[in-house]
Amino acid sequence: MDLNYGATPDLQLTAVLPIEYRRPRQEQAVVGLGNIELAAKHRFLRTADVGWDIAIFPRVFLPIRSALVGEDHHSVLAPILFERDRESWSIFGGGGCAINRGGDSPDYCLLGWAVMQ
Repeated sequence: MDLNYGATPDLQLTAVLPIEYRRPRQEQAVVGLGNIELAAKHRFLRTADVGWDIAIFPRVFLPIRSALVGEDHHSVLAPILFERDRESWSIFGGGGCAINRGGDSPDYCLLGWAVMQ
């Protein structure tokens, strides 16, 4: 379940409650509530100001402490996002890095970009 709330025109609050599935080799499948995601997207520059909408979208992933599914540690993701709309075209994307604290999960960075008509 993905819940989003527009608290202000420049602030979106998000909570994600995932159902996860895991089936280790030679074991029975397990289904349960995964790590909860809490996020806040804040647009701090608008197209009228600099030609692009620019926002930060930090997220924290909180463990449920269930041995069944999900990670048993917290992590954070801190991306920056860009968007520009021109007539019927939109271009958007961004990137950021995730920091994992615990377990065997490594830190990583991601980047994505899209053009849409």
